Amino acid sequence: MTSEDINPSEIPESNRLLTAVGFETPYGYKRVEVRHGDLTEMSLRYDLLVVSTFPRDYEPTPTSLVGALHNNLDFSLLAESKKPYLDFRDSLAIWITRSVSNRFFKRILCTELQDGKFNLGEVFENLFAGIALLEAKGIPTESLVMRMLGTGDAKIPMEKVAQTLLPACKKALFESATLS
Repeated sequence: MTSEDINPSEIPESNRLLTAVGFETPYGYKRVEVRHGDLTEMSLRYDLLVVSTFPRDYEPTPTSLVGALHNNLDFSLLAESKKPYLDFRDSLAIWITRSVSNRFFKRILCTELQDGKFNLGEVFENLFAGIALLEAKGIPTESLVMRMLGTGDAKIPMEKVAQTLLPACKKALFESATLS
């Protein structure tokens, strides 16, 4: 389901579209949407939820998405971290959960914000490399949702994240046949 499948007057506050940037790619027209609201209250469905954490720290906190997943959806990222589908924490600071059901997402890709190991640009490159790996393994990833990674408990300025993340999103969308 995409935002085109929902009447705009029926979109709940958690799905409110703030802006969208679209562009042509070799695979057709694609766009990045910026939405406002609580991700755990999404009515839209996504193949992948991207979450950022500190290295090997999956304990829920009151101000984190990890905490919101735990408190609002009874979903433990800590439990999932013990049996990931793909685990590249040591080399790329990412890991991917097994398929989950009855959620607004099918899997979670967790990127660990390393204390100086990777700069922000590399963090986003690694996250999109993980998505490309899922696609190479035959797991379609047509849609994803994420917060402005690192702007919560990690306190990375939103402007810095936006300036780095949006070009990385555009590059990934331009290169991916399936991600839209």
